[in-house]
Amino acid sequence: MATNEPNPAPTAPDPIQFREYKLLLKAERFPGEDSFHEFWRLVRHTAKSLGLDSSKQSRARESRIREVLFYDTPSFDLYNHNFIIRKRTLYHHGWLEKEHRVAIKFRHPDRARSEAQQIRPAQALAYRIRFKEELLPQRDRIGAMRSIFSHACVLDSPGIAWARPAAELQALVPALANLPIDPQAPVDVVNQLAIEEIFEDIGEIHFGDKVVGSATVAVWRNRATQTPLIGEFAFQIEFTRLEDLPRRARELSEDFYKAMQLEAYDWLHRANTKTALVYRLGGGVVTNDE
Repeated sequence: MATNEPNPAPTAPDPIQFREYKLLLKAERFPGEDSFHEFWRLVRHTAKSLGLDSSKQSRARESRIREVLFYDTPSFDLYNHNFIIRKRTLYHHGWLEKEHRVAIKFRHPDRARSEAQQIRPAQALAYRIRFKEELLPQRDRIGAMRSIFSHACVLDSPGIAWARPAAELQALVPALANLPIDPQAPVDVVNQLAIEEIFEDIGEIHFGDKVVGSATVAVWRNRATQTPLIGEFAFQIEFTRLEDLPRRARELSEDFYKAMQLEAYDWLHRANTKTALVYRLGGGVVTNDE
């Protein structure tokens, strides 16, 4: 739920309300729109092999495009301390819309550390808290998984310039205040890379007990050169609290995720996260090993 109170102190920790399962894909496997449909057939086949139902969403086969920018200091002080600032802006008829969405995240494999972050703005801005468990493949083998926990504050069209001195950003987001950053360090677009993201809501996977995973496929390209960067398949389950997710539905979603790693083996890209890949495209030192 959105709020516009200035940095209210929560009476209880923010609950995890999303589980998002992610697989990085080779961007070159998506030369055109039909590739999204081809991948959906693979998703549907895998679901069927496990006895799961799947269905197309109303917006399936409707590709959308948005610009994605990350902001950090030249030394990557935010990312190397597990913080991410990402801005997304949709295109409409070839033009960037005025509306945009900024996510300020703390992402860490330790749930308690992520939960402890008070990731709220100091100003009276409307925002939503999104606390997710993100599932990624194990680094050393296919067919397994690991978790990182993303505690995010999402701002819709805040009208704020994110390219600014670090001290001003720390004043805006108190969670950043204790980071060891030079106050005068400039915050700007990471590696000066503007990402063009093409994405589709390809369908839904049904895990029983009214638990549904909404599936998407996205492809990132360097907007300036149109060079393919990375793709991603993801499906997300939403609930009130993680503890309320029915056990059987949780087990089936995990079985499906592991099976997709094997079925989509030829599509997989061996990197940690899309964000990690973007940061490593430049010459800066990256110590965050998501």
